[in-house]
Amino acid sequence: MSEHEAGGDVSEISPKAREAARLADAMSGLRTDFEDVIGEAMTAAGEQECIKGYIDFREKYLDDVIEVENHGMRFAENIDAAGAEIGEVDRDSTDGFDGAWPGLERDIHS
Repeated sequence: MSEHEAGGDVSEISPKAREAARLADAMSGLRTDFEDVIGEAMTAAGEQECIKGYIDFREKYLDDVIEVENHGMRFAENIDAAGAEIGEVDRDSTDGFDGAWPGLERDIHS
C-alpha cells in the first residue's frame, strides 16, 4: 500500500478475528474461575487468618478480573466489526475504483 492509500486487507483480519474470538472464549467465565479458585483455596487453607486473606484478595482483585474478561470480549467484537466495516467499504467502493488510473496498489476484494 502506498503512502497515499488507506485501507485494510479483510483476508488478513479474518484469521485475527478468529484468534481474538478464541481468546475471548477463553476469557469467558474468568470471573467464575477466579472465584472458584479462591473458594477452593479458602477451603484448603482452613485457618481463619488465611481465609480472611483470600477474602481480602478476592475483594481487591475481583473487579480487575471482571474488567479483563470484558476487555477480552470487546477485543474480539471490535476486530470482527473492523473487518466487517473494511469489507463493506471495499464493496461499496468497488465500482468507483474500477478502471481508475494509475489504480490501486492492492486488489479490491469483493
